[in-house]
Amino acid sequence: MSASVSRAFRPYDGERVGAAGQFWVIPRYGYRELFKSRVTLILFVSGFFFPVVFLAAIYARQNAQVLAIFGQSVIDEIDIDASAYIVFTYAQSWIAFYLALWAGPTLLGRDLANNGLPLYLSRPLTRTAYIAGKALVLLGPLSIVTWVVGLLVVLFQASFEPASWLAANARMATAIVVGSWVSIVFYSLIALALSAMMRRRWMARGAMLGSLFILRGVAAVVNELFGTGWGSLLSPTEVQVAILSGLFGEDRWFGAISMRPDVPTWSAWFVFGAICAACLAILYRRVRAYEVVR
Repeated sequence: MSASVSRAFRPYDGERVGAAGQFWVIPRYGYRELFKSRVTLILFVSGFFFPVVFLAAIYARQNAQVLAIFGQSVIDEIDIDASAYIVFTYAQSWIAFYLALWAGPTLLGRDLANNGLPLYLSRPLTRTAYIAGKALVLLGPLSIVTWVVGLLVVLFQASFEPASWLAANARMATAIVVGSWVSIVFYSLIALALSAMMRRRWMARGAMLGSLFILRGVAAVVNELFGTGWGSLLSPTEVQVAILSGLFGEDRWFGAISMRPDVPTWSAWFVFGAICAACLAILYRRVRAYEVVR
């Protein structure tokens, strides 16, 4: 005689979580998958190269043995000021770009390509929560390689300077944080929006990488043809440089190289806001629980 199995409905009697707990499921599993990629790990570790160089330079200026070997005049040439920190922030933003380029398309691409969105949005999870959860997966590592390490370098330098140094350079510290968040939000939204539009990871990566350099070339051509600087607003990197220069109050990097585009800072902020709004509009349109097939 075979045993009979009851198929009666049994309601779930386990632990229940609130809306906040459901939201954190996305970034929790996203972080778990993120660093399984060796490329992601290599890009993340490379983000500590310039901070280590800056820390070494700051320490060298205060170390008696280094001064004795190289001489005071050589060490004085290594000047860590606002002109150096704007280069540091810009260099770290490129690390953030390549991290977003590699990791961003995987966050949405799999769900869209495999029709997984109904599984998320059929639960008590809104589109806003889903998009925010996916974006949060990028915000963590991108923050570490930009403003977090930037502030650590500033605090390390402040430990060797007079007590008034940090107060005198408060604008520089603020510029590092705000400028880094510009890069983080900019590249994260672009990566997610392109992933939502193209679905395939390689297509989204190619579009993001190609558009960055193509638009920079287009901006240069427009400026040359019409004898203006407004064409720089067509290039995301030029927009970012204009914003950084405005935040730091530095038009020349390394004290000699003129990097700032010939556009007012407010126009760069306007373009930044417009691009971010366009990316959010694309995400809200593409991220939905159903799709009408005509």
